[in-house]
Parts: sequence; C-alpha cells; structure tokens
Amino acid sequence: MKLNLKLFSVIVLIQIVTAALVFTLTRAYYREGTSIASTSEEPLPSIPSAISSSKMMGGFPGFPERETPVIPSSNNTVEINQQAHQAFRNKDYEAAAKLYQRVIDLAPGSAETYNNLGLTLHYINRSDEALVALKKGVGLQPDFQRIWLTLGFVQSGVGNYPNAKRSLQRAIELGPETTQGKSASEMLSKLP
Repeated sequence: MKLNLKLFSVIVLIQIVTAALVFTLTRAYYREGTSIASTSEEPLPSIPSAISSSKMMGGFPGFPERETPVIPSSNNTVEINQQAHQAFRNKDYEAAAKLYQRVIDLAPGSAETYNNLGLTLHYINRSDEALVALKKGVGLQPDFQRIWLTLGFVQSGVGNYPNAKRSLQRAIELGPETTQGKSASEMLSKLP
C-alpha cells in the first residue's frame, strides 16, 4: 500500500511538472509570435521590440527553403495582403516578399506595404532592395513612423550607422511614447 502511494505521488508530480513545462513553453511561443503582425487589426510586420545588438547589427540566420506558394491570380489586394501577412508570420519571407510586391504592383500608393516589403526583403538578405522599397514608402508618407523605424533597422543591419541614427531619430520625433518610438529609442541606444 505504501509503495502504491509513493508510485502514485511520483506519477502525479511528473504530470504536474510536465504540465507546467508545456504551459510555459506554449506561453513563450505565443508571446514571441505576437511581435509580428498576428491579427488582422495589426496589418504590418514589425521589428521585434527587444532586439539584441548582434541581431540588430545584421546577424540574421538563414531560413530553410520552403516551397513557394502560388501567387494568387486574384487582384484583391486585401486578400493578397492577408496572405502576405500569413507568409510573414510563418517566416516564409520569400513568399511574403512576392505577395507584398504583388500588392504594390496592383496598388502602389501604400507606404505600409512598402514598409512590409522592405522588412521582408531585409530578412532574406536583399537589403539593397529593401532600402529602395523603404525610401519609396517614406516618399509616399513622410510622417509614417513605422517606416522610419524599419528604415533605421535595415540601415543599421547593413552597417550604415549615420543614416540609421537619422532614421531612428525621425521615428522618435514622430512619437516618442508610441511602441515604434520606444523601439527606435532602444535601437538608437545600441548603435555604435
């Protein structure tokens, strides 16, 4: 009887520890996933709020190649944009870049889409193209704070620290208390 009670206690303890571990890992996974546009109310990919200086300086790891989904034949930019966001959330940056480019081809007036394309291109090591896209977006909407943040992030990633500092400072000027303003301040403080 005493042995059965000990065995039962050990089994219960193992289940409690396992449940706590699963809960902690699941919670961390979903919290980490919220830094990238995770709802339809947040339509833009975003730069993680707490970026390590090594990541900020350009050490982006390669991602495994994936089968590129078929670009939809529809001309519905809302639908294509949602697919692009989903590909971005899934870290399928090649597909996301193609989809964002499709949105721009159909409706070239959105600074948000240029921001999304620029960040995505940077993540697939096409930073020169990313900078071109981001500068087009800035030209469309010079007071769009997020694009200044992204521009500073990409410029710092390619080692252009003077321009990165100017871009991040502009992002801060557009709203120091916003999420983007705080992220810009954090990045700016980590630049050499």
